[in-house]
Amino acid sequence: MRNRNLLILAFITVVILVAASISSQNRAPQTVVSLSPLFPELKNQINSATQLSVESAEGTININKQDDKWLITEAGNYPARFDKIKQTVLALADLKQVSQKTSTPSLFSELDVADIHAENSKARLLTLKDASGNVLASLIVGRDAGSGAYVRKPQTNETWLTNGKLDISSDVVAWVEQNLLDIADDRIFDTRLDHPDGKVVSITRAKGEKDFTVLDVPKDKQTKSGYFVNQIGTILSNLTIENVKARQGFTFPDTAIKTTIRTYGGLVATIVTANVDGANVISLDFNVDEALLTAAAAAPATPEQPAAKEAIVIGEPAKDAAPKPIDVRKEVADLNSRVGSWVYTITSAKYGLLVKEPIDVIQDKPVEPAKTKEKKPG
Repeated sequence: MRNRNLLILAFITVVILVAASISSQNRAPQTVVSLSPLFPELKNQINSATQLSVESAEGTININKQDDKWLITEAGNYPARFDKIKQTVLALADLKQVSQKTSTPSLFSELDVADIHAENSKARLLTLKDASGNVLASLIVGRDAGSGAYVRKPQTNETWLTNGKLDISSDVVAWVEQNLLDIADDRIFDTRLDHPDGKVVSITRAKGEKDFTVLDVPKDKQTKSGYFVNQIGTILSNLTIENVKARQGFTFPDTAIKTTIRTYGGLVATIVTANVDGANVISLDFNVDEALLTAAAAAPATPEQPAAKEAIVIGEPAKDAAPKPIDVRKEVADLNSRVGSWVYTITSAKYGLLVKEPIDVIQDKPVEPAKTKEKKPG
């Protein structure tokens, strides 16, 4: 009995000591961790940055500043999103060291900070340089960890957990504006698709009408639902891209389809479309239809349509909400300068509209049952 009481007393004593220790710790002042910047000088050098690159096992992207634009070398100097560049550089300058991690190279792969050329590497090497080629910052970026990420400076074995992340990729599409252009549906007058085998799909509508009419429908055929036809008239609205490359040196195959789209005001878009190595690729050229332009100028002084909008291209500031006449010649020059030097990979939805065949918009007329002659009585 006495031994039992001694055990109980000892247990109570331990509980009291533990509780006292916890209480003491709670009352003790907390240690404030001072987070050191990974690149202490970078905030003062941001305006000197003119070159940004991301390398990974999947590829490399180089983005260089020319005048006030950042251009992607691998995409034929296609403009990069300035907001994306700014976000990346500022995030790099703001990175701070939270805690040091492993310095054992064999464990780097667990944090995805091994060399980018290592087998199965998922690391990304971000490098920022000035105009003279001096490295302002260089960092191997590994996997995310909560609100931070694991990183390692090249040529060192020090790995760190940071207090922020870097949303970077060596994929071109991650750095470009995917909304290529937007020409309002209500501006479209007609559209014609010419297939290399001679098949043609041609639709048109009078100004002010909502639905398109299919042209040259054979006598034994009829037009399908207006939905299937009208969709072709939306090709140039909300046109987004999935990739981009230089047009120079690119050759379309003989299977390419040519699409010609005209607006009531005389804007003409010519699109060449083909599936190349599994990618839905297009090129775009713009011109002026002088006859339509003259007719529009002779019409009463009103915009093409009350809701008509000038084409919006790759991050261009929003136009005035109030409708106004569109300077088509200026629009053509602007569109060609902005989109004409590249070819684009587009979504399967838009590609599907650009490869429509006659069978997609017309169908056989229903066969009327033969009339039986009534027999005369007697």
